[in-house]
Amino acid sequence: MDNDTLFKLFQSVNRDTVNLIDSLSVLTSLVNLNKAHNEKDMYADVLRVLLENQQIENAALFLNENDRLQLAATAQWENTRITTSHRQDGWKTHDVATGQGTVADTASSGQVKYEQCRKLPEFFTPLSVETSQTQVVIGIRQQAGSLMCIPLINRNILYGVLCLHHCKGDFFTPAHEQFFTLFSKLFIQMLVNYRYTRELQCQVCERTGQLEDALLAATRLQQDLRNLALVDEPTGLPNRRFFCAESQTALARALRHQRAFSCCIIEMSNFKSLAEGMNFFAGDNLLEALADILKMQVREGDILAYLRGEQFILSLPEIDVTESRQFAQRILKVLQDARDSDPFDEMQLQIGLSTLQSFDDHCTETALELLITQADLALKAGKAAASLVCHHDDLQRPTEDGVAHSM
Repeated sequence: MDNDTLFKLFQSVNRDTVNLIDSLSVLTSLVNLNKAHNEKDMYADVLRVLLENQQIENAALFLNENDRLQLAATAQWENTRITTSHRQDGWKTHDVATGQGTVADTASSGQVKYEQCRKLPEFFTPLSVETSQTQVVIGIRQQAGSLMCIPLINRNILYGVLCLHHCKGDFFTPAHEQFFTLFSKLFIQMLVNYRYTRELQCQVCERTGQLEDALLAATRLQQDLRNLALVDEPTGLPNRRFFCAESQTALARALRHQRAFSCCIIEMSNFKSLAEGMNFFAGDNLLEALADILKMQVREGDILAYLRGEQFILSLPEIDVTESRQFAQRILKVLQDARDSDPFDEMQLQIGLSTLQSFDDHCTETALELLITQADLALKAGKAAASLVCHHDDLQRPTEDGVAHSM
């Protein structure tokens, strides 16, 4: 074998090796494309990979939308750099319908098609109405060359057409067709996976949003049910269940630190006579008005609740016997000051008080029950004695003649 033959053989092997390396680079770059890109950026990246590693000067991607091939992205060598463009409004004129040229033939046949061009097809360097993302080199539209169109098919579904251009006539060979067909299959599989992943992400986001909304609705419903269980509707105050739970906690602290703790029951003693002849809602308005007065007088930490009928109950942490009487008198004074306005003009109150006397050997539940019972007894004793305020301690103080004294 002479030297010329060996040299030609070396050139052939070297050319095939370079082509193989370029092909592997293309496939590797395609597989390693950043999956975090949006779909439009992925189109441009795919075309850029082709131009960087293959002897391709122009590339265009058509995608099948509503049975029409829409120009989605282009890439072209511009001097020493690659310029890519996304779809713009001005590209609509380059969309392809059935029966329009090589691109349409490729789509309808599902086979690779070739064309020898006397000039560069317009869709490789499309210009929008207002702006262009590519700088067109003088004379580029007059370039002749070879055009190859590869169908993008997955499971017998046409997704689009990939168009490649080289300025040399009869450039594309069967080897090119094999490689670019393989490339197109990898690309369309990547596109299908990308869309499927995005669809799943959207579904997950939608379902997550639905679950969050359902959880929020359930939380609100739970709160509403809790409010219904713990709040009295006419007065807007907590009910006895809430009062007992909160008061036991406050009373436990009082017992632990040996601090004073008082209980107060307030009754609108003439409620029945006032409400007689009124409609149902007017009676509720009387209770609501008294509740508003009481809300304004309680301190932070005091526990005010609706007890029953025309009665309200308060827990007064760190309030002793003397201070509880002062509190009751303040309530009566506020009511007296409000008598000039309806519905307070004829409202009358009775107040029963009790105070924790011993800190030894008391569980909170028993101690609270005792305080409520003593305040109720004081209320009844005060009503019997025509006294507006009565403390349970008054019932334990006999007079000189042996009769219990009440204020």
